[in-house]
Amino acid sequence: MKKIISLIVALFAVASVLFCFTSCKDNKEEIITDNTTTTESIRYGYSAEVTSTSLKVYKDDVFVQELTYPENKMDDFVLGFAQNHIVFQDMNFDGNEDICLTISANDGIFNYCCWLYDSAKGEFVYNEALSAFTSMALDTVNKQVVVTEKDGGNVSYILYEWVDGELKKVEVKDELPETVTNTVLGSTSSGSTASREPETSKNNVVKDTTVPNIIVPQPEVTTPSGGGSASDGSINYAPDVYGNEWY
Repeated sequence: MKKIISLIVALFAVASVLFCFTSCKDNKEEIITDNTTTTESIRYGYSAEVTSTSLKVYKDDVFVQELTYPENKMDDFVLGFAQNHIVFQDMNFDGNEDICLTISANDGIFNYCCWLYDSAKGEFVYNEALSAFTSMALDTVNKQVVVTEKDGGNVSYILYEWVDGELKKVEVKDELPETVTNTVLGSTSSGSTASREPETSKNNVVKDTTVPNIIVPQPEVTTPSGGGSASDGSINYAPDVYGNEWY
């Protein structure tokens, strides 16, 4: 009888240990699950350092690529303007952020250098077609690129769509489509997360560029002087065809 009682007590003890082990394990797993940050909840952002010779691209403060400007764009390039007018935006509607650098503007006409992200190559590739446009906006509803063209006092809006990776003209309108609600690209300064401080300071002392400092956008002005590409060395700072003040 004593042996039977001892056996029952032993079995009960073993069962208690197993229950405790299982319960503690389940609680531990719940704690780990509740406190684990998934990769889906982490968002990385692009930024770039605009210099007189190239565009240095970073992602999450890590250098990823250096892009040079085409020679045929250098006559229009205004460094001070370009440093404050860069955006990372999906321009071909493939779900990836692309680069639009506005290199200068004069009399409401904007000049661009554009790079599209090639997911197969894992890098940004210069796009001649987009870079040749002036004063363009994106219609994210209809997935179209809208380009403003002036002919004397007449203004027309050329609508383009992406077909097999190429831009195709689909329509010309006398009025801006109602679905275009965003400003013309380059009409406002870029956010502080897009443009970075140059590698060198004014006295030409090289800075630590492991994690470049983020530049603070300049305050808005409507009639600054100098720095332009017009024949008299100035830019005509005026509202664009969309009615937006830019600087």
